[in-house]
Amino acid sequence: MYTYVDSTKVNLIMFETFDNGGSSITSYHLYINEGLDGSPYHEVSTYDENSLSITINVNDIFGSMTVASGLTYSFTYAA
Repeated sequence: MYTYVDSTKVNLIMFETFDNGGSSITSYHLYINEGLDGSPYHEVSTYDENSLSITINVNDIFGSMTVASGLTYSFTYAA
């Protein structure tokens, strides 16, 4: 995953996975944690499951959390 970060947004570019277990990959799901080590992940509801890139902005809301400036977020994605 490649990221570009500034004070108002994060641009993510994910890499296509070829570990498909023998089935075609038709979509991806993207998750973000709450910006704290060990915090739970929330699905990024605005993510287009057929894309490998997204921009996440400060004040975007996922689940019960709001993205804030000054925190270190972790992302994961799965087919």
